Amino acid sequence: MTFAGKSVLVTGAAKGIGQAAARRFAALGASVALLDRDADALRLAAAAGSPESTLLLTADIAVAHEAAEAVATVIDRFGGIDVLVNNAGIHFARALDEYTDEEWNRIFSVNVHGTFHMIRSALPALRGRHSRELCVSGRRGHAAPEVVGRHATGSRGRAARAGRDAFAQAPGNGKRNCDRDRVSRITGCILHHRSHLAG
Repeated sequence: MTFAGKSVLVTGAAKGIGQAAARRFAALGASVALLDRDADALRLAAAAGSPESTLLLTADIAVAHEAAEAVATVIDRFGGIDVLVNNAGIHFARALDEYTDEEWNRIFSVNVHGTFHMIRSALPALRGRHSRELCVSGRRGHAAPEVVGRHATGSRGRAARAGRDAFAQAPGNGKRNCDRDRVSRITGCILHHRSHLAG
């Protein structure tokens, strides 16, 4: 299988699952756009990529116009989007009753609203290209209380399903880094549902 000639946008791409997924798609020949709020970490994550086939985007997907501008930049650079991997998400690793209102609102701003912003912005480009949107979540979240992880990722999944019919859960086990098997599940999900994405 190859993704040569295809373009992929990965959010939360500076570390963990996002970084590993971006590398996997690049290894399969795709032109990959890596999006993250952390510009320095993003540059480190993309250090091994080819400048011609890698695009770095610093944006906060919780802000609607930043999400839209990032998508527009990808389309302008690569001519379209074949795969959108909604991986960006945040949490605060402590008990639910220790959360502030600001922290709780920030979780939903990124994990739910941010996912919606990306789908809404990318959907016109995805239509007609045999494309896929993939929402990545953990079953528990990274070291977060189970009730918070389940609620936040569940809401995020529902938001993704409202925009697209592609939803996948990668098993969450509290690790900050993603192993090859988990990245392969992300890529494999797309290949399974839309094998003609690959040339």
